[in-house]
Amino acid sequence: MSEPIIRPSSEELLKFLVEKLSNKYIIACVGSPLRSDDRAGLEVCEQLAKKRVRDSRLIECEYGLETCLDKIISSKPRGIIMIDAGYAEGVPPGTIILSGIRNIKELFALATTHNVPIRLLLKLLEKETRLKDFYVIAIIAEKLDIGMKLSEHVRKTVESLAEVIRIALEKSMSNKINH
Repeated sequence: MSEPIIRPSSEELLKFLVEKLSNKYIIACVGSPLRSDDRAGLEVCEQLAKKRVRDSRLIECEYGLETCLDKIISSKPRGIIMIDAGYAEGVPPGTIILSGIRNIKELFALATTHNVPIRLLLKLLEKETRLKDFYVIAIIAEKLDIGMKLSEHVRKTVESLAEVIRIALEKSMSNKINH
């Protein structure tokens, strides 16, 4: 994927996720649990846990990708799909943007206050693993103030994204079995 996809359909997301998850990718759910919509990535993993989805390809990273480097390195991923809150000028809250690492800075800002720049983390991960690709599924935030409740737009997006990921995890497992 060279160009970012703004508002991908459920079918586009599902196809993307099944392909990547079938090829040794992991999903890193990132966010701050105390900053309203910035918890969106974490909430995706929480929604999946409520649905009793347990999969080693799901990694929860409170406060930033750097907090779960050991889990990422031990999983030896070929690629990472990071789910995080983001901000893009003129893009409505709850909108999903799917992007490769090359387009992140031009397109939107990630809401999480990462302690270590993502590009530096990727260089480290490339040295320690077989990491080839990095994608972001950003959920555009409405509010980032102190609080533990998601805005309504973001909550709906989190719920639908969690369901697409649940289906993708199942389909990618059956793809592995059938190959």
